[in-house]
Amino acid sequence: MTLPRDFLPFFVDLSAHNEKAWFDANRARYEASVKAPFAGLLQALEPSLAKVAPQLSSTPSPMRINRDIRFSKDKSPYKTHAGSMMLHRTQKRGPGMLGFFLRVGDECLLGGGVSAPDAIGLAAIRAAIVARPNEWAKVCRDMQGDGLKKVPAGFPADHRFADDLKRKEFFRLVPFTKKQVLAADFPRTIEGAMRELEPMLGFFAKALKLPWRAT
Repeated sequence: MTLPRDFLPFFVDLSAHNEKAWFDANRARYEASVKAPFAGLLQALEPSLAKVAPQLSSTPSPMRINRDIRFSKDKSPYKTHAGSMMLHRTQKRGPGMLGFFLRVGDECLLGGGVSAPDAIGLAAIRAAIVARPNEWAKVCRDMQGDGLKKVPAGFPADHRFADDLKRKEFFRLVPFTKKQVLAADFPRTIEGAMRELEPMLGFFAKALKLPWRAT
């Protein structure tokens, strides 16, 4: 599965002309160079998902290229990447969703984690970090996510992972180079990134009492 050479240049041009008139004039280019190939890439990833993270949706679908600008100061109408979310089978999109997210365009990466869990979910993840610090140490490298200024009440302020206890969401990113994106084995590269992030998702799934692979 090889993405066309015009896949990334399309998003370079879109970034420079992020307006409806330009997109309408280049819609055929988008359909041929981005939409159809990206759908093919996601289809090629289905066996990898089934092997690496069988509790996630095995049929990822492309996200709409249109941005939701209702509450955003940035009124650019289009995303400058193709994207897909691969979420836990028991969840819907929204706060607390667990899984992978793929972006290919101006950003090329696979991310994984938990998005904006509610108070109960946050407390469960924080409690798991305190209860299983050695396990957390194996999966928390390069952890990102907005956080509080102080460790929340009920957790030790001097804990080894105090910075992580402050977090309100948790995710890690594996970036891809342009060469990797345009190579024929890009699906295998993504599978490798999935394998790198899977133990972290397993930690969160256990904390949130979501089904995961047997350990």
